[in-house]
Amino acid sequence: MKRVGVGDDMVKGWTLLVAAIVLVLAVVYPVYADGYPLTISNVATKNYDGETVTSFSKGELALIEVTVTYPSTYYYYYGGAQQIQCLIIVEVFDPSNVVRFLFFKKTTLSQGESFTTGWGFKIPYGAQSGTWTVKVFVWNKFISELAEGEAHQILAESVEKTFTVG
Repeated sequence: MKRVGVGDDMVKGWTLLVAAIVLVLAVVYPVYADGYPLTISNVATKNYDGETVTSFSKGELALIEVTVTYPSTYYYYYGGAQQIQCLIIVEVFDPSNVVRFLFFKKTTLSQGESFTTGWGFKIPYGAQSGTWTVKVFVWNKFISELAEGEAHQILAESVEKTFTVG
């Protein structure tokens, strides 16, 4: 016959407390399949005609198209889906890793929606030849826009794409 002592009651109590905390966190906080609520589902470099290209000449207009998606299948939240406000940031780096162009767009997405936007810039005639890099980020806000106590959040895994300037 096993005696139930104070130690056993404490273990049961702690087990119930941990289970309650896990339940509360599962109800209050969203769960994301890959760690982020949004995905950058497309980054494309295009020419003036809208054709996807990976090489540009100096003086040519380069377009960058970005699609951000709020997947409907990976997001669970007690009480239903919520909208997410996001800030899409695109940086274009020359071969020396110097930012040459910076674009941003703010939008709000609902579960199951995608948002596509684009930017264009003329590659300077004096631009450095070689491989240029496009980096795309999705945040909740610029750090300077955060209210006191509000956390900066990365909302999607960043994506890089390269193109050549000749």
